[in-house]
Amino acid sequence: ETTGRPYMEAGQPTSATHPWLIGRDELTPFIPAAEYAARREALASTLPVNGAALLGAAPLLYMAGVIPYPYRQHADFLYLTGITQPGAAMLLERMPGEGDYRYSLFVPEASAHVDRWSGWQLNAESAARDFGAH
Repeated sequence: ETTGRPYMEAGQPTSATHPWLIGRDELTPFIPAAEYAARREALASTLPVNGAALLGAAPLLYMAGVIPYPYRQHADFLYLTGITQPGAAMLLERMPGEGDYRYSLFVPEASAHVDRWSGWQLNAESAARDFGAH
């Protein structure tokens, strides 16, 4: 099922959707994508070869029924990815070779129903395009 999502929509503000707030090379206000990549590289360098780190986004919590609390991302997940929405998980794998690592994001499948009620969410395309994940 197609969601009718604009190409530039990542499920959170980006430089394409909010150029007055986020600079061209930034993932969040005043923090460039290169800074997030450097943070992941620093973590990967502490892992043993063929080791991995898996972090999940904070869950969405509900106060009653379908009424959610204001969302607050898990601090470590936000620090390493720049992703401000629920439902994703990050896998950081240390590969053989000096400084080699792989950064993967696991995101929920796009759903027109979820997009209609909660707004566009991060999908696989935007994870690769906007957040540099494999």
